[in-house]
Amino acid sequence: MDKYLRRNPYPDCHGFETMLPSGRIYRYDKNTAAMYNSGVIGVQLEHASAIADSIAIVDAIRPFTKPAGDQEQFAINEALRLHGIEIGVMQGVLKHYCAISQKRYMNWRFEKDAALCPVPIVPGRPRITVNKPIAWCFKRLSNYPLS
Repeated sequence: MDKYLRRNPYPDCHGFETMLPSGRIYRYDKNTAAMYNSGVIGVQLEHASAIADSIAIVDAIRPFTKPAGDQEQFAINEALRLHGIEIGVMQGVLKHYCAISQKRYMNWRFEKDAALCPVPIVPGRPRITVNKPIAWCFKRLSNYPLS
């Protein structure tokens, strides 16, 4: 998960319970309910039942929650906790939110590097440094397409 957000994100669900596909019973408990930002998640094949349970939790709590758009990330957190799967936080290791100008700059750099490289680029650690001033200058000085 990206980072810890908050405890008890849906206080109106306290005491709610539902049967999950794994056969477990999910009970919302304000003392244990937690939410992490899950824009990027990584699980193993043996955690498939936790993913199925998270989908069931979303469907079950949706009528009791405001359409905030974060029920999915809450549900995956709760399903992993219920299955005893430890949540690792990747904050500071992987950045999954970038400004659109930074994304355009990075795409331009990837295209430029690919054109200069006679062999396919092999996945590895990024070698392009990007920061806000570089992306700002690129946005102002380039004719890179805006799509």
